[in-house]
Amino acid sequence: MMTPRADFVSPDLAKAGLKDLLTDKFSPKMGDNSKILASNLAEIEVAEGKIIYTKLFLILDQFPKRPTYIAGAGVEIEKPAKVEFKVPYDPKVISVNGKVVSLNFGGADYTVVCNTAVGKLKNKN
Repeated sequence: MMTPRADFVSPDLAKAGLKDLLTDKFSPKMGDNSKILASNLAEIEVAEGKIIYTKLFLILDQFPKRPTYIAGAGVEIEKPAKVEFKVPYDPKVISVNGKVVSLNFGGADYTVVCNTAVGKLKNKN
């Protein structure tokens, strides 16, 4: 089973999550070496019958003297007027940990930070 990548989400953020739900207008602040390649509004079933709405971003990171990579990130949002796609619950695709959802679909991995508690934090002991 997947777990949220530690380099993207701190344990404190995984536990506390977003303070408030964001709107579909949200866009992350990007550094000089990064840019958003695409964004989508999605409905994600994080457990059978439990739905959250998210804004997903495909981000290109290009840092001097380091390899370029593409990262998937996202945030939970208020229910938008229209979603672009739905991700049904499938434990092979979706993993939850506290207030973080990890997705693997369409050839990309996404880490989504939520306001809603989507699952139990796993004990590392």
